[in-house]
Amino acid sequence: MAMGISVYPQDGILDSLQKEIKKATNDTLKHWLMVEYAKREFRMKNPGAVESLGKLKDQCQEKKYYYAAADAST
Repeated sequence: MAMGISVYPQDGILDSLQKEIKKATNDTLKHWLMVEYAKREFRMKNPGAVESLGKLKDQCQEKKYYYAAADAST
């Protein structure tokens, strides 16, 4: 997942999500947070967001996190 420096006003939300991802001890929660992070990047038109969502969708399907995989598809 691309986590470079950007100048978008929602960086505070992305920073918060990034901190929560690092703190998450539950794998399912971690994937949900990663999907939310990638979706927000996509909405902000950050480069690489589409690829990140695709990879996360595949990871979620492999782990049988079907609801998170479906969320990554929207």
